[in-house]
Amino acid sequence: MPTSFVRRPEVRAATIGALLRADAKIVRRDAYLLGAIAIPVLTALLLRFGYPPLAAWLLEEWALDLEPYAPLLVAYLVVLMTPFAIGTVGGFMLLEERDERTLDALRVTPLPFARFLAYRGTLTALLSFVLLPICVHLTGIAPLAVAPLLATSFLAALVAPAVMLFFAIFAANKVHGVGLQKLLGALFLLPIAAYFVPEPWSAVIGVAFPPTWAARAYWSHAQGTVGVGYALAAGLVTVSVLVALLYASFGERPRVSRPIP
Repeated sequence: MPTSFVRRPEVRAATIGALLRADAKIVRRDAYLLGAIAIPVLTALLLRFGYPPLAAWLLEEWALDLEPYAPLLVAYLVVLMTPFAIGTVGGFMLLEERDERTLDALRVTPLPFARFLAYRGTLTALLSFVLLPICVHLTGIAPLAVAPLLATSFLAALVAPAVMLFFAIFAANKVHGVGLQKLLGALFLLPIAAYFVPEPWSAVIGVAFPPTWAARAYWSHAQGTVGVGYALAAGLVTVSVLVALLYASFGERPRVSRPIP
């Protein structure tokens, strides 16, 4: 097979089609991955039908008004958890392929591993970008106009490849990945802290944990507060740097690092 085949558009399309079919096969045979993909939609529906009666009950029984915190709920449960879920699926697929020596086989094909990794990362970002506006709309809570919603979704979608690469780098296998998923899930609580702390501490959390900016951009849009452009710009820079560093750390070869003790 000629090494130049990946440069011809018709063969590139065939290669991507084959990769997509292989990915679909992996997801279909793994209930855990199927569940992870369904989580964003199920969460959005839970918010749509569960939030109004819960908010009404808390207001009536405890005089607790959830309305000011509605943008925070959507920002965390949908804007952040959607790329987290999709990125987790991508990461676990890489782990499964590594365990089955599929990634090793890429070394003897004309498709460079770096391009395969870029394909998988781009796929997770695209799925997140498409799914996020749908899920936000499904919640019926703290809606945004189309333009800011797409801008925030674009930023949040970049988090998915970062999550994918995190698992690929630090998880030794899928069992270890489940443990790391809990650790990473705990880190994703940091944006909630950023909501309540004043500047500059909120920005510090954003720099330390870049996905925070996606949540911040959403609740800033929803509440009509200043700093929306600042959050989007800071998020684009910090998340892009994070993805680039993780991509470089993973390297050109299909491998993972030693497990975290």
